[in-house]
Amino acid sequence: MNFLAEGQLTAIIIFFVGIFIMTLCSKYERKVNDKLRDPKLKYAMIDGAKDDIVKQRNLVGNILSILGGVIALFGFVTFFLNL
Repeated sequence: MNFLAEGQLTAIIIFFVGIFIMTLCSKYERKVNDKLRDPKLKYAMIDGAKDDIVKQRNLVGNILSILGGVIALFGFVTFFLNL
């Protein structure tokens, strides 16, 4: 009753870790977007400080998205290589 090999189980775990990272990225970006929608913040950051928050959000979001996607893709490919 040995359905999956050890390499396949490891690949499944790696795949779900990648999906988890991408989910965290999505939640983080939603939280930052909600923060930026606040009207008080909009008028308080007219002097350019808002750009810093947007740049930081984009950098963190891009890094997490790329990292999660690469890890999930690696797990997916590794699973099928161990068939």
